[in-house]
Amino acid sequence: MSRQTGVALGQEVDDKMPQHEYYEYFGPDYTLHVAPSNMENKNSHHLLDEIRSRLLDYLSKLQHAPSVQFQERPPDSDLGEYGNMKTGKESKRNMKHKC
Repeated sequence: MSRQTGVALGQEVDDKMPQHEYYEYFGPDYTLHVAPSNMENKNSHHLLDEIRSRLLDYLSKLQHAPSVQFQERPPDSDLGEYGNMKTGKESKRNMKHKC
């Protein structure tokens, strides 16, 4: 999870882990990056669906930030060569030359 957070933030995360209260959970290597293994995944689909449902239920009950509104983004439109036009006098000058 720490690697994914680092990738999302565009930061390289050091593999060496500092001492903290959960340090022993990262044994025997005590590093952030877990080496892939051929260990069988014993999580059942039912259990994972249950956890997912519970998490979504918890998230739906969180209070939202009152100053933040969700709005749909307007669709992209194709304006052709005029889609990247500059504003002001320079764009009017360019329009005269193109017409």
